Amino acid sequence: MGLQDMARITIERFWPKDMTVNAVHEKYGRDLDLNPYTLKKALEGTLNSIQPDKLIALKKLCSAWANKSVSLDDIVLEDESDRDD
Repeated sequence: MGLQDMARITIERFWPKDMTVNAVHEKYGRDLDLNPYTLKKALEGTLNSIQPDKLIALKKLCSAWANKSVSLDDIVLEDESDRDD
């Protein structure tokens, strides 16, 4: 298993229930330089490769939705089946 398969990004728990991917992209994605594909994969929890600046943008977006500071640990999930500790 490659390094890219060791973790995934998921923002589903912060996502506004009444917003589509396109609506989020229109409202936030352009300012944060997040495309619909990245938003969709992050919503589905299947995003496992991302540039650091995009990851920070997703964290900021989730923080805005949650009205509190969201950490990277809140949106990056380590694949538990691959851990050695």
